[in-house]
Amino acid sequence: MPPDFDASARLLPVLQAAQAELATLEGRRGRGRPTKAEAAALAMAEMQLAHASKAQKQIGEFFDNRDGWFVFFYTGDKHDLLRLGAMSPDGGTLKYLQLGDSGGVFNHALFAPLPKARTMELLRGRNLVLMSELDVLQLQSLTARLAVAEDLRPEQGYVRAFAVGPDAIDASLVRRLGRMTLVIRNGGHGGGAQIVGQLRQTLNLFSAIGPATIEQLVRAAQSIDGALAALVELDRSKVLVTRPFDMVREEMDIPRNIEGPALKKFAADRWASQVLVSDLLERGQLFYDGRLAYVFEKDTNQLFPVDRDDTEMQLFLNRYGVAPGDAFAKQALNAVRLAAQSKGQQTTVYTLSHYDKKMNRVYLFNQDRHMYRISAKDIQRVPNGTDGVLFVKNPKWQAFEIGTSSGERRLLIDSLMGGMRLREQLLTRADQETLFETWFYSLFFPEVFPTRPLLAMIGEKGSGKTAVLRRIGQLLFGSNFQVMGMSHEPKDFDAAITGEAFVAIDNADTNIQWLEDKLAVVATGGALKRRLYYTTNKLVEFPITAFVALTSRTPHFRREDIADRLLLFNVERLETFAAESVLLQELASKRDALMTEVAGRVQQIVRSLDQKRGVPYPTAFRMADFARFALAIADAEGRLGEVEGTLQRATQEQLAFATQDDPVLEMIDRWLESSTNLGRQVTTAELFAELLDMSRNSRPTLPFDFKSAKGFGSYLAGAKGTLRELFGATDRTAGGRRHYWKFAKRMEGVEQEKEEPMLRLVKG
Repeated sequence: MPPDFDASARLLPVLQAAQAELATLEGRRGRGRPTKAEAAALAMAEMQLAHASKAQKQIGEFFDNRDGWFVFFYTGDKHDLLRLGAMSPDGGTLKYLQLGDSGGVFNHALFAPLPKARTMELLRGRNLVLMSELDVLQLQSLTARLAVAEDLRPEQGYVRAFAVGPDAIDASLVRRLGRMTLVIRNGGHGGGAQIVGQLRQTLNLFSAIGPATIEQLVRAAQSIDGALAALVELDRSKVLVTRPFDMVREEMDIPRNIEGPALKKFAADRWASQVLVSDLLERGQLFYDGRLAYVFEKDTNQLFPVDRDDTEMQLFLNRYGVAPGDAFAKQALNAVRLAAQSKGQQTTVYTLSHYDKKMNRVYLFNQDRHMYRISAKDIQRVPNGTDGVLFVKNPKWQAFEIGTSSGERRLLIDSLMGGMRLREQLLTRADQETLFETWFYSLFFPEVFPTRPLLAMIGEKGSGKTAVLRRIGQLLFGSNFQVMGMSHEPKDFDAAITGEAFVAIDNADTNIQWLEDKLAVVATGGALKRRLYYTTNKLVEFPITAFVALTSRTPHFRREDIADRLLLFNVERLETFAAESVLLQELASKRDALMTEVAGRVQQIVRSLDQKRGVPYPTAFRMADFARFALAIADAEGRLGEVEGTLQRATQEQLAFATQDDPVLEMIDRWLESSTNLGRQVTTAELFAELLDMSRNSRPTLPFDFKSAKGFGSYLAGAKGTLRELFGATDRTAGGRRHYWKFAKRMEGVEQEKEEPMLRLVKG
């Protein structure tokens, strides 16, 4: 303020103009009652005169004895003057004068940002609220110097920064000026928390705590580059401060409360949907995986599928006042889904684990709000969403926490299958434990397995096979996990294998028509077509996410392409039994300890994969992805030869399983008893006719259930690998559609009739 500044005198022309306007209008008015237009004009003139008179008096008094004080002007979004601020020369006293209905902001567009200082790109994208007017000026001065350091004009460094004052905070104006404001709270400014608290009633924002003043930040940095680094760190340290849900709910309900002839329901719902989506985009993030939309809430690190049947999503929307039964609920979900498809980020969502091949890291979800990032170097507990890795929580599953691993590998095997009686024929118990452990840990490296082996527990009732699979699930997901009973309806199976990480199918004994085809798709890493949610007929491909394990007493899934992908465990009836509830309670009590050892072993495997990256490991094992995984681990641990032998014996076990109780193989072997048939070339139709004749003429009659050569040909094509292994079979197509077969040998060991069929077929 200049010395002897007379604010009242400066405002006198404004007052006189208002008086003259009123006098002119009154002079024009004739006798009688004024018209509506005249009355309105007179009322406006009287109001302007009163306002001018009041302003002259208030401003005149405000500036009395203020020589040398600093004056700050607070304006609205249209730059109308709303408040005055004055600071004493020593900075010790601050005075404010309210002129309008709201408080306004200082420096709104006074320093208009121009393109484009590279150093300020980080802060230019949002509005900055500072605690004092001098902080605003100091910051703009700093940004101008940073622009000059880039050989730009000073004004090209300016950012959108303003102060809101210590009271009468105009939160609505701050929101109109831009969303997701960053409030820089000075460490020594006690009003910072109050400002944040008032602003968050109207908008979501970021908050960061800096030095007492921006000047202190600049001085402490000691250089322009240091000051820039301090600003970058200040931005990096910001935290999200979200608006209370009840305040958002009130805003959503404004038009819904006045629905009627003047405001239709669709318009009120549209408004509420827009408010909802805008809030979601600020307090969280929207994602879309090509099939489903998701909402990620940053406050809780939780991911919700946009699904009307999902309990977590229902609870989340209920905080906005949207109940599942509300008519508006469908509109709200559709609005969120469309926003995710148009504005959301494309992503992949996980349920248990994710392996980043490039970084060689495993992310293990703790089934709540955090995950364990497991690298060769360390294991860190980080929030869900870190590094862009997202897990969706199943409300049924229970969280676990891990500690420091002891490295005791036997603990897991003994806890899951220690009491089982494993039949040792081709595979020893040590072989089977190696295969089981390798399969279990493959669950944490799903990206390594485009093809996935199927674990099959085969044995009579009372062998504990179901208990093993249940214990696997309850270790990973908690005590609510249960095995899945077989059903004749494939939809339940499809939903499980495309939505879960592990599916345990119990009692797969019935010859269900669709089961083998589904298992083949699971093992080969395919996808299933399912109807997209909330559409009538749109089909999309859902990738298979589950590793599948089965139990059976009388398995019917012996088709060659299934058997080649099975890890078989033949189990015998237990001699003594313990209460299943006691065993599961014991597992639950040491779940955290077991998962600690699991995480430690996963880290060892991460190191092994890194050490053996790029080594090919050629193998005859049909599931090459599984074989390479097992061999890389074994090689790194000095057990390569041992595990190679295990896989060879597992291949023989698969062959024995596929051929067990197959009468056609027995018939082909009898047909080869005639030496003229060894090496003889026959068509499919000729072989069909000769075997059919053999079946009819044998006593007792040999079963041969094919009705035509075409059906028999399909069988031969599906069993080609088995025929090649057992009989040295070769085939070719010639002469149009004719298919020729040649068998070079009989099954080995056929003379040893007393041996079990499984051993007899693969011996040698």
